[in-house]
Amino acid sequence: MHAETENGGSRSFECEIAVQAAGRIPALAGLDLETGNVATEGTRFRLTPHLQSTSNPSVYAAGDAANRGPALTPVASHDAEIVAANLLGSGPPSHVPDYTGVPSVAFTIPPITSVGLTEDQARAKGLAFRVNHQDIADWQVSRHLQEDTAAYKVLIENSSKRILGAHLIGPDTEHLINMFALAIRLGLTATEMDRFMSAFPTAASNIFHMLDTSEECGPATEPATTRSDRELAPATAK
Repeated sequence: MHAETENGGSRSFECEIAVQAAGRIPALAGLDLETGNVATEGTRFRLTPHLQSTSNPSVYAAGDAANRGPALTPVASHDAEIVAANLLGSGPPSHVPDYTGVPSVAFTIPPITSVGLTEDQARAKGLAFRVNHQDIADWQVSRHLQEDTAAYKVLIENSSKRILGAHLIGPDTEHLINMFALAIRLGLTATEMDRFMSAFPTAASNIFHMLDTSEECGPATEPATTRSDRELAPATAK
């Protein structure tokens, strides 16, 4: 495999398989942006909060060229909707993108998924929250697939019970994370999500275990598990 480096050099590697996971950058070099008076900063356009160019109001950007939200396909689609709404509106641009609750998935085996705040980010915001976390490799959702790696971590704000973040690994988490993404985007609380009734047995049927708030805890210091492994583990035939 041959690769070009940032300084114009090249490197060669011998390997059995190559996995490209470095992402991509927008190809702005050939657009002659200087002639169009379109300012850039690094590898993106310099934009207002409405995704409009700061130097040429006739130009908007979305997705990789805007580089405002996570570099994900749904974010690019969302940006495009914002740009279209601002272009077609009758007055000055008024629509801004909202990147609240954008889930991400690493499609590994098993999948690793995340949405919302991490513990460090929540602490940096000065939030007081509890951390529900547990290894769930012995739960039915994992055992029936003979998957020995599965766990969750959910951050819940103490005062409001809002779901601040969810981080999952295990089978079907690429689907389950969307439930948490919806809750975060709509500002739903753990109590409200606990009213959700799902099909059983599915990964979603375990949500209410993950959102247990029966034990109060203060500002996040030591993570707090929800209930004992014995109580949470599904019954199995002897």
